[in-house]
Amino acid sequence: MDLKRLRLVIDRWKENLPQSFRPWGVHESGNGAFPVIQYFASWHVVAWQFYYTAKVMLAVYCPNDQPMASLHSTGSYIETAIISPTRWLCGL
Repeated sequence: MDLKRLRLVIDRWKENLPQSFRPWGVHESGNGAFPVIQYFASWHVVAWQFYYTAKVMLAVYCPNDQPMASLHSTGSYIETAIISPTRWLCGL
């Protein structure tokens, strides 16, 4: 499977989740580095762990085909594709 297809499959998985897979609580405090994300069942947590791990690994090892022309675009990519999903992964 090529990487574009893998990204598409991962994104479609998220789009087609039933409502029960949505968190029932997300708490971000100004002092904590990670949000506290709460789900109804442990298998929801495991599913999201796999999702965020896959997203981060693809972002790190197989960045998008778009060239990063500046430090700003590189920083923006790192924030949105790596740091943000990692924070959510650690908050599970």
